[in-house]
Amino acid sequence: MTSDDRPGVVLRKPPATTRRYTDMVRDAVAGGLCLLLSGCAFDLAHVPQQPTTIVADSQVHAPIMLRQDADLRLAYGYTRKLRAGSHWTYVLRITQGDVYRSPDQVLTVEASNIHEAYIVVRDAVVVGFYLPVEKTFTPLDPTVALSVAGA
Repeated sequence: MTSDDRPGVVLRKPPATTRRYTDMVRDAVAGGLCLLLSGCAFDLAHVPQQPTTIVADSQVHAPIMLRQDADLRLAYGYTRKLRAGSHWTYVLRITQGDVYRSPDQVLTVEASNIHEAYIVVRDAVVVGFYLPVEKTFTPLDPTVALSVAGA
């Protein structure tokens, strides 16, 4: 115990366990913030999405098969290859074109997040992707012509 120059006043140091406890709390909060911030997925690059409308279509659409590979280069850095021999079945029509998906190949588009995607085809040209979870369209630039055969 120590005292200052005033008679009868005794100053006590806080117990060492109190100081250790506050240090531990401060360190835990700082560590938690570091973990939280490092675990956040910052949207550094994103897939441009446009709202779209499903169009009523009573036509019967035959499945298609790709005769040769088609390389789709996405504007935000990723490339997707549609494999020759893969079969694509019609799903629906949106304002941008006909939507096809393949049981032979899982197609995704990626940026900071990964999105399941189906191709959107107009006049045997891939014009973009339909994102079925988000129900949106993302354009492909440049578009890619397909070499297709009826399946």
